[in-house]
Amino acid sequence: MKRVGTALLVGTVIILSGCLAGNQEKMATWTVKEVWDDYVRENGTSYFVSLEPGDIVTIKDIISKISSKYDPHYMDNITYIGFKSGGAPFLFEGDLTGDYQVGDEVVITLQVIEIEVDGRTDEFFKEMWDGRDVKPVPASAITHAE
Repeated sequence: MKRVGTALLVGTVIILSGCLAGNQEKMATWTVKEVWDDYVRENGTSYFVSLEPGDIVTIKDIISKISSKYDPHYMDNITYIGFKSGGAPFLFEGDLTGDYQVGDEVVITLQVIEIEVDGRTDEFFKEMWDGRDVKPVPASAITHAE
């Protein structure tokens, strides 16, 4: 009888842990190119094939290009960073050229969210959306890889 009780307890724990794991945010580590390859724009909407709102994406890549300039649209300095893997470059708030250079391996952490655009629901990155329009990624989202 003790074995049956133990088996039921273990089985319940396994089942519950499987249910809970399904509700947790997915964590993924990709290159910049892999992220943009997963981002689809079709039928008037944009979404990630492999990700859902709430998922955290960790991008690990090597800087291939970096430059900074004043951008009158944002009324601030913006840093453009291209990556070895390819894909679209990222724009970051501020001048990061003193902190990062070509050849640096970096990690960018972003969260997928749903956004409303012209009456449709799209998926995008929380750090790149100001509630109405695309914005540069905060400098706090990028760090040197360890």
